[in-house]
Amino acid sequence: MYIHHHSFAGASLASPSKPFAIRLSGARLPQTFASSAFAKDMVTFSGSDRQQNEPDNESRSESKSQEGLREETEAHDEAEENSQPALRVLVQHFPLLAQLLKQSAELGNASEVQPLATQFLKMGANPNQASADTQETPLALAIENDQLEVIPQLLKAGANPNQKSGAVGQSPLQVAVKKGQTPAVRILLKAGANPQSQDASGHSPLAEAVLADQPDLLEEMLDCGGNPNATSADDTPLLVLASLQDKKEVTQKLLAKQAKVNIQDKNGYTALAHAASNNSLEQCQLLLRHGANPTLQNNRGFSALDYADANQLIAEDDRVLRLFQQFWPANLQA
Repeated sequence: MYIHHHSFAGASLASPSKPFAIRLSGARLPQTFASSAFAKDMVTFSGSDRQQNEPDNESRSESKSQEGLREETEAHDEAEENSQPALRVLVQHFPLLAQLLKQSAELGNASEVQPLATQFLKMGANPNQASADTQETPLALAIENDQLEVIPQLLKAGANPNQKSGAVGQSPLQVAVKKGQTPAVRILLKAGANPQSQDASGHSPLAEAVLADQPDLLEEMLDCGGNPNATSADDTPLLVLASLQDKKEVTQKLLAKQAKVNIQDKNGYTALAHAASNNSLEQCQLLLRHGANPTLQNNRGFSALDYADANQLIAEDDRVLRLFQQFWPANLQA
């Protein structure tokens, strides 16, 4: 497969009368590659000293004999040998690897992306060079576009598992959690990814697992050093966030890893206060069994007990209040 084009990232690098073909040896390009947006970003070189390596249209049409085919093959082989240094320079100085992974969906057969990525890495592509337009890293793009087989290659080539990607600055691990990619999460954790790394909005992979209701991925990260008492956006503790979202399995995983049951957010709300406000009987029961205190007040002076009272008065539902009475009878009598 030969790639013909003269510009990359808006910069004209050559203006030959006839393009010089670049062929990636050892990698079979997809059939749709030539018409993809990625192919249009590839650069080709030519010059008067190289044009002899590329057969012209007339000779190509006349090469019907065995001798003609042999000469064409030799010319292509020579062109490939001469073009490799030029392509290596491009791969090393332009984000072609990131562009390949970003537009991998356009290439049709996703399995054919891996040999191309391998070829780029062998040529010295920087595994940490982000795309020029969106500043997304190759590692994050591989995860986002389900190119999971490329992840170990990128890490082996020196990709940083904690490098921030995109406008918000998400880590590869956060992208993997959001996608629910368990294999990618495990590979990244083994490579040293930080479960508590926060993006610009304050979200971390741990918080992402809570919000996405991914208890198993949360457990994987907690087992690899994640802090069950870490905070997310607005300094909200993970347990409080889980209770606010009524994520029972996630709450259970956090409590099993010694999350502080009475931890409060910056407004003084506890996980139990949110559970009572949501009138979530199961969530309240889970928290009470781990020692949650229904009398702790928030910055407005209200406690989980007050929210349980409100449910009884407004919704005529006293189930949570009766549950509190089982665990804290003295406080209710007061």
